[in-house]
Amino acid sequence: MLFPALPMLFVGMSTTVALQAAGDTRTPLAIAAVTNVVNVIANQVLIFGHLGAPRLGATGAALSNALALTLEAGLGVLAVTRPWSPVSLRGGGAAEGARRVLAVAWSSFAERAVYHAGYLAFVRMVNGLGPTAMAAHQAMLSVESVSFL
Repeated sequence: MLFPALPMLFVGMSTTVALQAAGDTRTPLAIAAVTNVVNVIANQVLIFGHLGAPRLGATGAALSNALALTLEAGLGVLAVTRPWSPVSLRGGGAAEGARRVLAVAWSSFAERAVYHAGYLAFVRMVNGLGPTAMAAHQAMLSVESVSFL
């Protein structure tokens, strides 16, 4: 369920690293804060079936994480399309903007790709333990994410 959202993770991480490298650390922090709050709320609603939503367990955790990754990517793209952004996709066209972002963020992108390939292997092992273990794992990852803030 989470695999289709992984490109959003790469977009979000690339925009975050590009903004940080350009000296803007507040925008990525704000994006992370909003994303984590949405993830925690969505986990509560989708895993445990609050607010009238069906109780989805591990599927709800995956959907919540996919939602958070997509939100992070969307907010990151919005951040780099602002006229005053230190790293902007505006001006030289999308191809030029993408080239400029990748010039700064390609090494971080590659590091994240390797990291998440390992993470996928780990999730495969946790998933092999059953849906209860997977749901508990995803819930604890959300708690861990909040603790980083």
